[in-house]
Amino acid sequence: MLAIYGRELADRGLTAKEVAEKVEARAKSVQASFVVKKLNYLHKGGRCSSIALLGANLLHIRPQIILKDGKMLSNKKYLGKMEKVISSYCKDVITANPEADKKYAFVTYTTATEEMVNNAKLALQQAGFETIYETTAGATITSHCGEDTLGILFLNK
Repeated sequence: MLAIYGRELADRGLTAKEVAEKVEARAKSVQASFVVKKLNYLHKGGRCSSIALLGANLLHIRPQIILKDGKMLSNKKYLGKMEKVISSYCKDVITANPEADKKYAFVTYTTATEEMVNNAKLALQQAGFETIYETTAGATITSHCGEDTLGILFLNK
């Protein structure tokens, strides 16, 4: 997202230094979060306890993870099938960020059903996002979160 933003600034004629300064300042406005289907990988990475793993898997709890100040923090917890969870999660994130810059958003996932991806895209479209990019999560998110992890990312104003 920041690369796209930087390109927009360069296209407007800003110098490389000005682009770098504005992109660095805008980095603080990135909204990045995701929902994890199972805590197995978070447990393996030492990010959750054995008791949390057991409870979440037994009760089908799907935690929302927020990336804030370089840290992964657990936020809201959802129950149920991932397709339904994704719809609720997206609506909650959009509602919690009323100052979203709606030029573009990303739907990023490790693996996901078509319905999960479509639910996320639909929620973003209904919220007024103009362009929605679909991307596959990188190795860090994949190794920490495992399969069927899906997140939405966008910039706040």
